[in-house]
Amino acid sequence: MKIRSKDKKILGTILGLAYGSGATLYFLSRFIRVQTEVGEQHHASEHWVRGIHSFLTYAVILGLGYLVKSHVVPGIKARARRGRKSGQFLLGVFAVMVLAALGILYFADLDWQNRAAQIHAYLGLSIPAWIAAHIWIAKRDPVY
Repeated sequence: MKIRSKDKKILGTILGLAYGSGATLYFLSRFIRVQTEVGEQHHASEHWVRGIHSFLTYAVILGLGYLVKSHVVPGIKARARRGRKSGQFLLGVFAVMVLAALGILYFADLDWQNRAAQIHAYLGLSIPAWIAAHIWIAKRDPVY
């Protein structure tokens, strides 16, 4: 089912901000170090970017809930057996993203935290490509 134009803008803004803060956080945590009296440290702005990204997580999860109610469920009902595979894949990607984020927060073992962070980062950086593919497929093969 089509998403209203106003809702596309809101969801796009939320996802864009979350993506931008996540990509910035990835860049800061992987590539930027500052020399201090006690040795190399993470850049001070990494803390703030992490906070912004964490805050935006709530908006993304609310947006996903809205999408499931207004876009996914009506789409499934309208097509009965003919679900769009790209949308199912995209939902799976977001589910893994949420689970990996929980792993980053709650895994006690640092190795598992690092693995969860890598999964979250790599999937997160690829999200725009998956969304673009889903939109392209929907425009190429409209069901409604």
